Amino acid sequence: MAENILFVNSCIRGKNVSRTYKLSDFFIKKYMESKKDCVLKEIILDELNLKPFNSDMIERRNIEVSERKTDELISLAIEFAKFDTIIVATPYWDLSFPSMLRVFYEHISVSGITFKYEKDGTPKGLCKAKKALYITTSGGYMGDNNYGYEYTKELFNFIGIKNTYILKAEGLDIEENNADDIIDKAIKEAEVLGEKF
Repeated sequence: MAENILFVNSCIRGKNVSRTYKLSDFFIKKYMESKKDCVLKEIILDELNLKPFNSDMIERRNIEVSERKTDELISLAIEFAKFDTIIVATPYWDLSFPSMLRVFYEHISVSGITFKYEKDGTPKGLCKAKKALYITTSGGYMGDNNYGYEYTKELFNFIGIKNTYILKAEGLDIEENNADDIIDKAIKEAEVLGEKF
């Protein structure tokens, strides 16, 4: 059975400029070569024009979940829950990630679709995926302030994805650093990670 992979592209500068995209593109190609039986779907967040939820949207989404007459506001969550593997590519942005990724997370976090609460109030994840990869790059150093990855890891765990890994390249814009060397090192790490991911 084919492994269905969702690639969430949050590379806000686009494929031709984004260093995060370059790293993610390399990883995905290598990973799919090694697995042979993979199907990839890419979602480009910059093209979705997703809106943050307001009170009206929340009410309409709740109706959609309960009545299933339409899936206008829950379609992304329904689709997300069915994938075997998730790959998120996003730049390190204001200690986290671009807001469009946060809005995407808001759209896929739907009670009754990607998670539910048991009778005692305990949350249970409903997503099929068992693993995810978070790919990011930064001009400076992230240090212990990579809140975007930490948030993603905790959210994915909440919705049932128990294993989240990170692939990163940082310090790319530091004057004394060679950005190409840093990317090359990250690419080598990607090769190793692809074997165990």
